[in-house]
Amino acid sequence: MSHQHPSFRIIFVFLLAAGSVLTSCSPNAITPPAADQVLSLGENCAEIYQDQIDAWISQDPEKLSSVYTEDIVHFDGKPRYVGIDQVLMMAQMMFRANHHWQMKAGQTYISREECLGTWMFWDTSGWQEDDPGIEFDLLETRDGKISFWRLFYDHHFDSDRIDVEFLQNFASAWSQGDLDIIKDLYSQDAVVEDTLFKVTASGSNKILPYAKGLLIAHPETSWELVYPFAEDDFADAENEVLASKGGVFNINTANDQGQPCQIQAVLILTPDREGKIQGQKTFYQADSLVACGWAK
Repeated sequence: MSHQHPSFRIIFVFLLAAGSVLTSCSPNAITPPAADQVLSLGENCAEIYQDQIDAWISQDPEKLSSVYTEDIVHFDGKPRYVGIDQVLMMAQMMFRANHHWQMKAGQTYISREECLGTWMFWDTSGWQEDDPGIEFDLLETRDGKISFWRLFYDHHFDSDRIDVEFLQNFASAWSQGDLDIIKDLYSQDAVVEDTLFKVTASGSNKILPYAKGLLIAHPETSWELVYPFAEDDFADAENEVLASKGGVFNINTANDQGQPCQIQAVLILTPDREGKIQGQKTFYQADSLVACGWAK
């Protein structure tokens, strides 16, 4: 098992050197990512994520140590375990409590600097292989190892955390393609990150040009919520910004030949107490982004 992955942060700096969509010649222009770079990021993410799952399958502390940095942060609604010793302690507790635990890695999704993977569990907590519990892990890396690990959960863990209506409203607004309806999704100081398209937009004055650019570049596109999930709501009682909600979405679009095509994406949406989106992170399944011509 190889762990000589290039750091996502190094890749991010390299790819970002070309500049930002927000400073391009047209205020509504969307700069498509390069297909070869998207595929490289996708392969790297899939390998990093598979190595993590393989280490957990092995139940070997040395293999687990080899995939995480010494200062790894396990963020589960809050920083629950900080440092490799605490993460290894947590792993040993999990192994003792789940004697027949089975698992595998599923689909992975990318931004320029982060990797998001799907982790499927069964033969534990009554879950079966044909209906597994699913965890979504947002990873940051440093020097080829995972330095930050943020967890999200599907309905098998706690369905009360998941706000399907909130996620479906997002899909409906973007499917309608009406800028006023899209604007109404967001708080005044919301931050939208779609870093594959070189976008970090803060406030509606920056978010609307991004939305308009996507609608111009890819008209008659519809969004469909496929699979919802959510973060542990540990801190909701204390903070104005609530635990994040997420979903796997199908983006129904057309390829360069005008044929129907489907992109798979993950959106992580952080609501405020008014139900508006305060933060948004966008991830894409790399192969589908290239196949549909959204990467060139």
